[in-house]
This record gives sequence, structure tokens and C-alpha cells, in this order.
Amino acid sequence: PGLAGSGCMGAWAALAASGDAVLQLSCCQSRGATRACIPDPAEEIKGFALSGDKDAQLLQLNGGALCTDDHGGKPHGYIFYGAIDLATCATLASQQSHCVGFKWGRQSFNHGEYHAMIAKEEAGEHLGVDLDRLMGYQPQDMQCEIYAANADGTSVPLTATSLTRRFGHVTQQSDGGLPYMPFVKLDNHTNGGNAVCRQRWTLARFFKPQISEMWFCYLPETHWPACEEGLANFYVKDGLLFGSGILVALAALSWLLDGQRQFGWALLWAVRFLLNLELGIGAVAIVVSYKLTTDVATGYLLSLAIVVGAGSLLLLPAVHAENSDTCHWLSIFYMLILVFSPAIFLEWMTYFPAFPLLLEKQPVLLGCVGFVLEAIKAQIWPGYCGGCLLHRSTESRKFEKTEEYTPMYYVEETGALLKS
Repeated sequence: PGLAGSGCMGAWAALAASGDAVLQLSCCQSRGATRACIPDPAEEIKGFALSGDKDAQLLQLNGGALCTDDHGGKPHGYIFYGAIDLATCATLASQQSHCVGFKWGRQSFNHGEYHAMIAKEEAGEHLGVDLDRLMGYQPQDMQCEIYAANADGTSVPLTATSLTRRFGHVTQQSDGGLPYMPFVKLDNHTNGGNAVCRQRWTLARFFKPQISEMWFCYLPETHWPACEEGLANFYVKDGLLFGSGILVALAALSWLLDGQRQFGWALLWAVRFLLNLELGIGAVAIVVSYKLTTDVATGYLLSLAIVVGAGSLLLLPAVHAENSDTCHWLSIFYMLILVFSPAIFLEWMTYFPAFPLLLEKQPVLLGCVGFVLEAIKAQIWPGYCGGCLLHRSTESRKFEKTEEYTPMYYVEETGALLKS
């Protein structure tokens, strides 16, 4: 399976002849007799492979605008604009020194064709990703970003070639001694990345109704083993160390806040809201990943059932501890873990495959519906509410003892010692 070139059959033929790309033919029955078989490059092209070691299927492609290394850093890049197909972008990247990958795509794509291809993949009919249909036939507003960086993440100057000159980059100097690049944009939005390993979106995308752009990230095929090792170290070693430190800090904070019922009440409601948002995204991800249903209404009902059921189970320990007089600090500790969990979970979900499909099902709105149901449930069953009652009856607080205060004395001007 692979990506069908943007109408550039000659380009694919040239690549096949040069041996620089792995090509195969797949028959697309929907294209008609005149174009039944189209060139279909595999995941590898010009020595580059799809990031994340993914197959060229829309159900596996994230489509995100950020191509990142094993620690989530974005490398330095140069953006070319124009009628640039995937093969040309790969050629541009292969001509650059210290190239760690490239990104190709545009600011819009055909949502109808996207869903049609997704439906065929879900039915087991994978005929390749037809870029003519998905991205438009020979669009003039394509973008190709070449990532060039050293091992320490510092930028590498763009190498001028006949192909870069074709898209506007020349070696003549302008004022200040800087290269004159009328059609090439210097991408300074980097955080020190030194590789392209995976693809992701920003967290802000969760709060937008739809994805309007589509991108494909590629890395040199020989770089993937290093990415795998870096990802393992990041999640296993660094992740465990960071997570252990966070748990120790939260436990200490919980011990200090033991008995602070007002704080527990506010924290419990914050947990209810954030947990339902988190579960809304997770429930839709489960339905999409496991292809539980293709019916829209059934999918929403199933996702909502997962949100309500999982939310009730996860909140039970907090509610039980909040109603107890002897282990309130455990309730605070557990709720602090829940309230911080979206920071890790949502970051992880930005790498989710088929992210546009996930977002179109409105998971955040589904989480808000789950929170409303949780609030109604808490009011109908006060015993389940937990932190709803700030001031409980004296009988329920058996641990309390009559507090004794040391008498205070003061001395009058006459020198007499009086008790306050």
C-alpha cells in the first residue's frame, strides 16, 4: 500500500528507472478503465519512509503539521511553496546535507474523499491513498518543508541546487549578506529538534471543530532504528523518572492538605470536569481504533456510555475517600493524580493516527455532555456527590475532639495580671 503521486506518472517512472524508490502497481477499480492502474509508491521514496514507521493508510496517518524527534522537538526547516508533488519534495530533501526529513502537504484537502478512503480501509479494501483525489489535482499551493539540522539541533544552511533555484532560492547575496529567498521561507518555529521520528498536532487542535489541513512527514529510512531507541529511552527511562518525581511531590502536597475539606470540594469538581473531557477523547479513540461501529448515532451513544461508565468507576475511590474521616489525604492524592492526568494523556493523543477522523466526532463536546450528566447524577444521589457538602454533621466527624486552647493573659497598666 502506498501514496499515489499527484498525477505525475512521468516522475514516478523516472524514480522507478533510477532505482531510488520502491514502486509497485495497484489497480484502483474506482478510477475507471482509462486510469485503472496508477503508479503506487510504497512507504519508501528516495530513501525516505513515513514517520513512525507507518503504512501508507489514512487510518494510520496522523496528518499533523508538526514533525518531531523522539523527545517531541521540531527541527529547523526551509519551506518551499508552489506546484510541488511528493516526488519533487523528496528529491529536494535528498539533495540537502544533514537532512533529517521533510514534510509535504497543503492547508486544505478533500474531506469527502478522505471519508470515502477511510470507509474502504475500514472495509478491508485498501487500494492506496490517491493524492489526486485527497489533495487536489496538481494544486499550486503545496508546501514542502525540508528539515536540516545537526545532532545538537542547530540549523544547517540550505544547499543551493538547480531544483532549489527552480523554486526561487538562489545564492546571490542581498543586504546584510543573507541569502535571497523570495519563495523559500525560513522556518524558525523550532525547539531544538534533531530528527523527524513522529508526527503530531498541537493541543489547541482539540478545541477546534475540524481539521482543515493535511501533511505527510518523512524521515530517512536509516534513521528509524535510532528513533526507536530514542523513543524507548524517552518513555521508559525519562518517563518513569519524571513520573516517580511527580507522584512523590503530589503525595507530599496531599499530606499537607489533609483535612482541607474546602479544597477537596473544589478539587473533586475540577476532577469531574477534566476527567470527562479526557474520557470523551479516549472513548472516541477507542471506537475509531477498534472500528466498533460505522453508524454515527451508534458511535456517539457507545462513546457516551464509555464516558459515563468509566467516569463513574474512576471517581468511586475519590468519593469514598472524600466521605471518610480517616483517609482524606488519600482522596486528595488520588484526585491530584486524576487532575494532572490530562496533561500527559492529551499530549500523547496529539500523535493519534487518523487524528482528523477523531476530531470530526467532537470528542471534547462529548466530554462536556458527560460532565453535565455527572453533575446531574451528583445532585440526584447526594451520597455519591462526595465533596458536595462542605459542612457535615458533628456525628459524622467522630474523629474530632474538643479543642482546648491555652488561656491568654495580659497585663494592665496597674500591673495586674488578668486572664482573657
